[in-house]
Amino acid sequence: MDEPRPVATIVEVEHGLWQASLPGVGTVTVDDPRMAAWQLQELVAEQRVLNVLDVHPPLLADAEGRPVFAFLLLLDPAGAPGEETGAWATVQADPPPGCRWLPDAARPGLVCLRPGASPLDAMAGVVAEVRERYGLGAELNDLGFDRLWDWFGDHERRTELVAHLLLMAAHRADLLGLAADDLAAFLRRVMSPRA
Repeated sequence: MDEPRPVATIVEVEHGLWQASLPGVGTVTVDDPRMAAWQLQELVAEQRVLNVLDVHPPLLADAEGRPVFAFLLLLDPAGAPGEETGAWATVQADPPPGCRWLPDAARPGLVCLRPGASPLDAMAGVVAEVRERYGLGAELNDLGFDRLWDWFGDHERRTELVAHLLLMAAHRADLLGLAADDLAAFLRRVMSPRA
């Protein structure tokens, strides 16, 4: 039987730096919250003299103990080039809580550490907030996966890939004028229980 995944506490210690602590293992400081679980996983592997891939990454929680998820959201202007510059500048100047603008990125976007019931819940919260506050949303449709056919990693990474595909579908449906209800109906139908 697999042992339960350990829980690491992660907090932003100063703008752009996060500190993650795993009891009995240690603390790491990262400039990208997506790297915190991996670096703690490496520490566990070193202490137990194991291959890092044989160690489950810790779950992340904020100081209050709520689950948090670290992820990247890139903006893709497909379908409306040139119209997004002003809104993107607003997002850059005032990103949603728990997110920061990617410095020196080839493509604009946000790196976020947000609470949620699941990775999908945390990501959907950011996309909804960006849509409400800045008039963008469907343009946030890339989680940085280069090879969408890859299916490897832990449950959280695989969930991020599903979210990436859903965000792409939502963006393209929006460009075609398809409603969210159309997508939801499609998903309900294709995911209905087998007879």
